[in-house]
Amino acid sequence: MPQETDRLKLPLPLGNERVTRDSISMIFEKIDAGVATQEDLDALREAVSHMDIPDASLTQKGKVQLSSKTDGTSETVAATEKAVKAAVDSAIPRLIPDTRGVATKPSDYRKNIAYSFKSGSMIGLPAELYVVLHGLKGWNDDSGGVTHEYASGGTTGGMYHRTGTTANDTWGPWMQIVDQGAPWQKRKLTEDNGLSINVSNGNANNLVAAGFYVGENIAHAPTTASGAWWYIEVQAMSSDSWVIQKAYDLFSAGSFRMRIKSNGTWTAWSQDLFQSLLDAKNRHIISSAAPSGGNDGDIWYQYS
Repeated sequence: MPQETDRLKLPLPLGNERVTRDSISMIFEKIDAGVATQEDLDALREAVSHMDIPDASLTQKGKVQLSSKTDGTSETVAATEKAVKAAVDSAIPRLIPDTRGVATKPSDYRKNIAYSFKSGSMIGLPAELYVVLHGLKGWNDDSGGVTHEYASGGTTGGMYHRTGTTANDTWGPWMQIVDQGAPWQKRKLTEDNGLSINVSNGNANNLVAAGFYVGENIAHAPTTASGAWWYIEVQAMSSDSWVIQKAYDLFSAGSFRMRIKSNGTWTAWSQDLFQSLLDAKNRHIISSAAPSGGNDGDIWYQYS
């Protein structure tokens, strides 16, 4: 069976086949019909140049413009290899640079965010062997606000914050960010400004948590009325059963009162005195006669 060429399918004579003039003529005719002339190519270029190819969109095929921008929002251009690489690079988490031996300055951050790995002692946090810094500034200078720097401690796990300005290029002191899980006292004993907690029109029986309170018209205070102000100091071992309340009249000196909640039951308010003061208030009687009469608490001195 005769073989043919791949593209124009021209017959290839076998080794023992005789080639005639007619077969050669047929091959040339096929070549002439299948090969474009220069005129054919020029005509094709002319036709293509006049074709109305629409711009490509999300709904139709067409020609498209290339773009290397990585911050554009157009849906009518195609990304170049350069743009794709830039987008991928920005999406991949970058390694935090190890600059542990170099201190930072506010001027290191200008309209950017940067991370770095530091020795705690190098940046003023000796309690942390190493920290990860996160610094940021919203503008090129201080007109856009101060520079912020946050530190995540690698030893204690503490979080810290400080600020600085590029004007003097120095940092303020580190402030530890409050950790509610830290083992320190969290009970509020006074208002945030240090003044006593106002409990006006409240109930003294409900003041069972340690603290310093003040108010008027407090139910179950030594006196209850509008304008009757009392300072009340509370100490507690168990808010349900064992509490001591000490009350002081705001407008009266020497008005100390105290009561105790003992095993869940309140005692009456009492005006307690120290024994030494009580002894000083008792009558002292000096006589040669034997003690006789008098009142409870009197002190007799007999002489001879």
